[in-house]
Amino acid sequence: MRIVLVGFMACGKTTVGDLLAKKLNKLQIDLDQAIVEREKLTIPEIFAKFGEDHFRLCEHRDLLANIGKDAVIMTGTGICAIS
Repeated sequence: MRIVLVGFMACGKTTVGDLLAKKLNKLQIDLDQAIVEREKLTIPEIFAKFGEDHFRLCEHRDLLANIGKDAVIMTGTGICAIS
């Protein structure tokens, strides 16, 4: 089972995702956190240094890398942006 939570900043995706993943005994994946860990920069630093297009590419890449997993995935609404 795959569940993807999409929502605005600070709307509770991580809180709900953590609770849901625990309840369902699933892996919890926060795409923002995955990007920060891989890039070794905060999201504001990524935007300032590389721009939004780079961040969206990272977000897209991480979603594709994780969408097949039996997990609860959290991501922002920017994942829906078409560039």
